[in-house]
Amino acid sequence: MASHARGTFQGTPATGTSRHGVGAEGGRGPASGLALRVAIAADAALVLALSLAAYEEYRGVLVPESGVFGETLETVRSHLEGGVEPRGAHPAATPDATDATDPARSGAVIALVDGTAVGCARWAVRSDDAAPGVGQRDDGATPLRTYLYVGRVSVLPAFRGRGVATALMAWCERLAVDRSLHEVRLGVRLGLVRNEALYRRLGYLPTGLLEERVGYGPIARWMAKRVGDGAA
Repeated sequence: MASHARGTFQGTPATGTSRHGVGAEGGRGPASGLALRVAIAADAALVLALSLAAYEEYRGVLVPESGVFGETLETVRSHLEGGVEPRGAHPAATPDATDATDPARSGAVIALVDGTAVGCARWAVRSDDAAPGVGQRDDGATPLRTYLYVGRVSVLPAFRGRGVATALMAWCERLAVDRSLHEVRLGVRLGLVRNEALYRRLGYLPTGLLEERVGYGPIARWMAKRVGDGAA
């Protein structure tokens, strides 16, 4: 989840047909006055507050508890410090692009409706083992696939069903393309069928891998979407 490097993207996202807890999309129509902007380190308290408010309905429901409830301002700020700060006196007019060589490895995007923050999503550049030819580790031994991970997609309850989560995900997908990454991945807790339905509608498919937690077994399903040249 567009002015990835700096500034603000304004637009009206497409609406969905299903409502689910966090990042819900339903049939109430698109949010007017929707804008997206890059989160900076000073937004740590705002990003944490949005995440906690959106995930509150899952407190005491998910087993194990969502890690969002154990986050602190320091952990969120550390994540955001990997992001890119807006530049220029008129960020809204800045080109919608990110330098693929930018060293930022993590950050977040904030969604606003008429200037009020209503949601956010966090991202991080990650790598894992992949087929030969995709990339090499520093030691040259094991190929790596680099992708964009998206997590903590959060929309305040009063603004769900209005395309906010869809816009956040689209922003992140464009960020991946800007970074010359060909895959976006995310994890969905098992049993949250409406969440999974939303991501399927947006083109995400299960990878066949489950996240397991010691003492709990499988707790989440990994999903992925090919973007940019990798979508062909």
